[in-house]
Amino acid sequence: MGSEIYSFRVEEEDLKEVLSKLSGKERTIFIKNALRFYINFNQKIESIAGNVEKILDRIENGSAFFDSSKEVAAGKEEEILLSSIEDILNL
Repeated sequence: MGSEIYSFRVEEEDLKEVLSKLSGKERTIFIKNALRFYINFNQKIESIAGNVEKILDRIENGSAFFDSSKEVAAGKEEEILLSSIEDILNL
């Protein structure tokens, strides 16, 4: 299978700033690595973000680590928090 060429326009200033500092070959490698990272970690990052949102919601509602209706320590929230932190550190 031969290689394929893809091209795209960049209008976003932040992207132009990063890409303009790279040579052609460096830019190619950078874009390939960025795509691989996105493919490999996007779902994991979305999961972490979802867990963080759940934790923040619990904190904002005053039930960060306790389920007041059941008066039980919410080990699940602690587990989610620890898991999310581990996921972030393992990226």
